[in-house]
Amino acid sequence: MPRVDEVFNTQELINYYKERKVIPMLGEALFPERKIQDIEFDMILGAGGLPVSASVHALDTQTQLASRQAIEKGAASLALIKRKIKITEKDIIKVQNPRNDAELAFVLGQLYNDSEKMLESVKVRVEAMRMEVLSSGFLKIEENNVKVTLDYGVPDTNKKPFDWSDTSKSKPLDDLDTLATAVETASGYRPTRALTSRKIVKSICNNTSVRKAVFGTNSDKVVTLAQLNDLLSQMDLPQIAIYEGKYKVETATGYDTKRYFPDNVISMFGDESLGETIYGLTAEEIKLIGDGKMDMAAMVGNIFVGTYTDIDPVGEYTKAVATALPTLLHGLEVGLGTITV
Repeated sequence: MPRVDEVFNTQELINYYKERKVIPMLGEALFPERKIQDIEFDMILGAGGLPVSASVHALDTQTQLASRQAIEKGAASLALIKRKIKITEKDIIKVQNPRNDAELAFVLGQLYNDSEKMLESVKVRVEAMRMEVLSSGFLKIEENNVKVTLDYGVPDTNKKPFDWSDTSKSKPLDDLDTLATAVETASGYRPTRALTSRKIVKSICNNTSVRKAVFGTNSDKVVTLAQLNDLLSQMDLPQIAIYEGKYKVETATGYDTKRYFPDNVISMFGDESLGETIYGLTAEEIKLIGDGKMDMAAMVGNIFVGTYTDIDPVGEYTKAVATALPTLLHGLEVGLGTITV
């Protein structure tokens, strides 16, 4: 009979992920990923069902176990992000002593599904960090003995509150121009793109002044996002995209659902990438390299995925880990509107 480490191990995971296509997240286009051979980097701040999120950890701390269900230059340590899930004694027994091939295939399928969930959880946490930076200009981490706030240098003049709750009196187009002009004044560049929620887009499209601008007076027609963007283009205002992605965070009492991008913010920026997502080395990589057991193919993108065994209680663990942090090289070119609707 096979042993669990013979049919489910890091090498098998490598082979598995060679055949898998990982769908990129939106933040990867806005903050392209780059790997460095360190866990610190010289960062310039501001110079120019639902998946479950992994969490940031302090170095030398136990990995969270999944349940089954600033314009300144400084040295910044990359955030250590990791998550693991246990193959129980019951599952190990099933692998070691399957009653038939179908049972073995089913259990192995569950184990590979675990590895995908752990990989996805790390990607989710990195995406959440990118969107927090893009929607607020800050990155605030308070979890697993890590407490830090990074200011990415988006000027206060680029942050505006707008009240669009009265659709007959508010002027979203004027407010968007105010925000775009503030960004242009601070950076010298006019923003060309904007990201927000469906809720905010609906508020703009339902606004009386916007409907008049698109259709003329006395029109009951609904303004679409395509029509809105046509109008914005004519007014030299950023084209709007909607981001409605959500994820879950595991807590002591269950799961909390969170949004990557808040539903009350609109963020403006230019055509270029906003910064980078910097990935560094992990202790897992360093140890395996030192032991001569590491092949670069063991990395799934910039995230390490592997397995290890514990003996008391007996268990096999699937773990995903990365060190990562977004940079924002063009903080002056970001405008943030907080909207009341």
